[in-house]
Amino acid sequence: MARLWEVAFYARRTIRYGAMALVVMIIGRVVLGMAIDLYKKLNPDPPPAPTVGFSTLPPLKFPKQKRPDITYKLETISGAVTTPDYQAKIYFMPITRPNLLGLERGTQVAASLGFLFEPEALSERLYRFSRSTPIPARLDFDIVTGNFKMRVDWFDQPDFLQEKLLPDEKQAITEVRNYLNKADLLANDIEEGNHGITFLGAKGKSYKVVDSLSEADFVQIDLFRKPIQEGLPSVTATKGKGIVRVILSGSRTQNQRAIQVEYDYFPVDVESAETYPIKTGDAAWQELIGGGGYIVSSPGEGEVTVRSASLAYYDAFDPQNYFQPVYVFEGDGAFKALVPAVDSSWVQESVE
Repeated sequence: MARLWEVAFYARRTIRYGAMALVVMIIGRVVLGMAIDLYKKLNPDPPPAPTVGFSTLPPLKFPKQKRPDITYKLETISGAVTTPDYQAKIYFMPITRPNLLGLERGTQVAASLGFLFEPEALSERLYRFSRSTPIPARLDFDIVTGNFKMRVDWFDQPDFLQEKLLPDEKQAITEVRNYLNKADLLANDIEEGNHGITFLGAKGKSYKVVDSLSEADFVQIDLFRKPIQEGLPSVTATKGKGIVRVILSGSRTQNQRAIQVEYDYFPVDVESAETYPIKTGDAAWQELIGGGGYIVSSPGEGEVTVRSASLAYYDAFDPQNYFQPVYVFEGDGAFKALVPAVDSSWVQESVE
């Protein structure tokens, strides 16, 4: 029969070694977990293969331009153009087909904005609504896309600029949103998107940019689409121009506040998306220096130093079937250029 002291001795030893084993197991588990996490970071699982469910995509349509004679020098922080990812989502953009309701919709929009008379047909799809009082104005409505351009001939009234009740930035944004909303034109991705403000002075029948509200005759608001993915804004082919642009005057008279509108909004179906491989950053850079892509703005001809490159989505002023990403190159002298990002093997050949 075991003595009492022997039982106590072996019990203490069992507890001691058991505790040590438990500590080793806990530490081992933590170390193993850290090792697994480190391995996964160093050797991440490959992303799923691109779905390419839309088959080959139509090429992006940029405006026609006379390209300046530019040579390029790359001076990014890393010294190269990095590839943010190797695939990106492409979103379907439903295109409206001609139908009998297009003109009805145009008439409703025009009436909401103060144009009450029957329109004049400029073409099969473009209709002009006009009014002559209190100042001549016109609204050209595309019955297929639902987009339009409106202009008030403020320069025909000599004392028009005497009233300068111009809104500040916050007030201007509110006014523009209310203006669009009354015609049922304020889509959610416009309302929640970014905006830009520019102060304008009168220059003959046109405008010039001025530095401050106190110098301005007009306030220009540009609305951009809400980023469809975090960190990926939308860009247009005109520097600083949104897909909706409204110019406000200092007048408080009805139908004389908004004196110019350009509405070029096309909806994006965020529920209908497929993934596609994209070009490497270096491939996009080589395309740019080889004469590809589109120059949004440049300081002129000669050498341009490019300081940054990033991905964004291209928002066109004309209808396109798919919302596609582009590389955005920016540099000295307000230089900005766009290069389509989808791998060329998945893009149809351009037909001029």
